[in-house]
Amino acid sequence: MMKRLIKLTVLIFLLSLPVPLALGQQEVPSLPALCYGEISIQGAPAPAEITVEAIVDGIVCGKITSSEEGYYGGPGIKSKLAVSGNQLDGSRIDFYITGRYNNQEYKRVKAGEALYWGSGEVKQINLEVPVDPPIPYTPGGGNGGGPGTTAPPSTDTEKNVATLSEQLISYQTRVMENGQIIEHIVISNTASTEINNAKAKGNNTIAINLSSKSESDIKVITIPAEVINSAQNMNIQINLAGMSIEIPAAILNLLAKNTQELKISLQPGDAQETKNEIQAFPQTQGATVLGNPVEIMADLHGTTSVTLPLGGINIPKDPAERHIFLSNLAIFAIHSDGEKELIKGELIFDKDGVPLTIRFSTSKFSTFAIIKLSEKQETICNDISGNWAESSIRILLAAGAISGYPDKSFRPNQNITRAEFTTVLVKAFRLTPTNGNEFTDCKSHWAQHYISTAATHGIVQGYSKNVFAPDQPITREQMAVMMVKVCGLKKTDWVKQFSDEEQVSDWAREAIDIAAGNQLINGYPDGSFGPLKNATRAEVATIIVTALNKTK
Repeated sequence: MMKRLIKLTVLIFLLSLPVPLALGQQEVPSLPALCYGEISIQGAPAPAEITVEAIVDGIVCGKITSSEEGYYGGPGIKSKLAVSGNQLDGSRIDFYITGRYNNQEYKRVKAGEALYWGSGEVKQINLEVPVDPPIPYTPGGGNGGGPGTTAPPSTDTEKNVATLSEQLISYQTRVMENGQIIEHIVISNTASTEINNAKAKGNNTIAINLSSKSESDIKVITIPAEVINSAQNMNIQINLAGMSIEIPAAILNLLAKNTQELKISLQPGDAQETKNEIQAFPQTQGATVLGNPVEIMADLHGTTSVTLPLGGINIPKDPAERHIFLSNLAIFAIHSDGEKELIKGELIFDKDGVPLTIRFSTSKFSTFAIIKLSEKQETICNDISGNWAESSIRILLAAGAISGYPDKSFRPNQNITRAEFTTVLVKAFRLTPTNGNEFTDCKSHWAQHYISTAATHGIVQGYSKNVFAPDQPITREQMAVMMVKVCGLKKTDWVKQFSDEEQVSDWAREAIDIAAGNQLINGYPDGSFGPLKNATRAEVATIIVTALNKTK
């Protein structure tokens, strides 16, 4: 595998990209961010001809096809994946791979993520596809959400999880000379029999549920080599006090090959040192530490999934404020080698939409803290003060769902195109980026991936199978249909009568009744709805924030 590489130089690429003056588009950086690294699939080096894409909010911001086994790009003068786009600072870059391995086709399977590391900067980012690639989550109707919103945790049956018996876990406490209390948690060698039985039944993950038996300063978890050997080709998930560490089969197989035990230590991180490091790190200045940092140490080689609980964190109850709050949650890592890293992570919700935990991937064990990033000051526009929709506009600006123009204006009374409105919907409701429904007239359009995502989620249909007309202004009746779909609204007993109902198209009549019945769109003071009028940016902001407030 590729050894750790030291950055020696920065290569400068000059890009000339068209910048459409459209909603959500800002100036494109003159220099891309560059990356390269290892690619592994199921613990083995990926073959050549694997395509790696860097995607931000459904937009492909860079692409490269690997030319040698196990790597994409390389150090020095070798080609690299160039990532460029519209104001990427603070954005999460999701990496997806497409290609063929062991007679299995991988089409846009997520292989890693990283926070944007800076225009013109070079970074090594290793990518890994686990044994069982995750199935993309498709939300049922705009629950809002936070960074990388995902589905509620799978049940044991769905994940094929077998839980290790509690009697196979021993706890022993020691008091050190310095007064520190260490709790040793050891898995019995006899657990191998239970693991082999679970494997024979088709389980692919062993859950080890731990309970704290003492108020210790440090917890040391040990899984003997014999147990690791029996768990080959399985995953191990260690759960303790709402926290979870999932070790994939690829890492366990390597430990088994070297006849190694697995030892993990957990202890509280230094809260003040963490706060100091966060304020000194450019991307997290002004951020707030939520809860207590935790230090996780283990000698593992590969990418591991870690989940930290959100319990005890005061999350706003107002849906719009909650949406902004969750969108700004992240993980700050202080690695033992001195490197600092900001990781966006994925929020995990229960079936009622309540955020439970934040999950992230790491290849280094370090001190981790849940933080809330400060809202960007540059989102304030110079022409919204005193506007009737100012409050709603500011909420969407802060959430990153809508943007102003390069001259710092918002232009609230300007019409909004079908592509622009679709982009705002996908961002505001955090729809999972997908591809599939492609309109002929959207190929190479700046909003292509947003439109494709909305179409796949059943929110837009277009004028025909091939025509979406992305640059046409969106009408109020078209907007009503899309809003009802993204919110999953149902018909109510109350129907509002509008003075211009005869102008409503047949295909939009039911949606307008539902939108009005749910008081999402109320029409104009003169009693009209204006179905064929073009929607303005101010109207869109108000209606979307109203929808976020109604959607729990």
